[in-house]
Amino acid sequence: MKTSNSSAFRGPLPWLCWPLLWIQRLGAGVVLGGLALCFGALPAIAEHPKENLQNWEIVTFHKPITDRVDAAMEFQPRQSHVSDVDVLLLRPSIGYKVNDYLSVRQGYAWTPSFTPGFRSEHRIFQDIIGKEPLGKWTFTERARLEERFIENAGDPALRLRGLLQASHPIGHSETWHWVVFDEVWMNLNNTHAGPQQGFDQNWAFAGIRHKINSHLTAQGGYQLNYINQPRAARNQLNHVLVLSLDVNL
Repeated sequence: MKTSNSSAFRGPLPWLCWPLLWIQRLGAGVVLGGLALCFGALPAIAEHPKENLQNWEIVTFHKPITDRVDAAMEFQPRQSHVSDVDVLLLRPSIGYKVNDYLSVRQGYAWTPSFTPGFRSEHRIFQDIIGKEPLGKWTFTERARLEERFIENAGDPALRLRGLLQASHPIGHSETWHWVVFDEVWMNLNNTHAGPQQGFDQNWAFAGIRHKINSHLTAQGGYQLNYINQPRAARNQLNHVLVLSLDVNL
């Protein structure tokens, strides 16, 4: 993927991407490739992390505003032990399509957790997203910068996430696809009573996506989440069944 320079972001919504101009200048592929090389493998699991079975249901509504601008709203309850709601995620955002291969998003998320006790978190985030077709494969790169305001953490926390995704049709189908991705999360600073700088977590996913019609796309699969917990005695390993539905309005 090639972009000419930062002038590619001059348009009706330049404020969408100012925190990520440095990523665009370096090239999203270079940044994410470096993250994958340095941190893509799961850390050695030496101390037998605490394991948990979860299921997540994700519903995202997409609404075009103009040919280049769209709005989205995501609802995502996450349940531990396939019964108790552990985390709720509400994430509205607005996106700007730079060209057929590059887009940017600005959004907000409220992500309260309920176990072991209620804890609120507010996030502001910026995305830069690139898509690259290669034969029947489609590769997606996403860099996300999050500014996190966590209850009782003491300080705002910055986090960078790098995602690499690949999809491929199943057989000769135009509506069924295999999907795999890996996402690496890095904390960029220390907080008094919250996240610590360095590796945060890794998500690895494999599943199937089905385009039901022009308005509905469903996806399901297995996701392995390894979470670094420097303030806890043991790290966390989550086995997650993920079911999602995208709704185009």
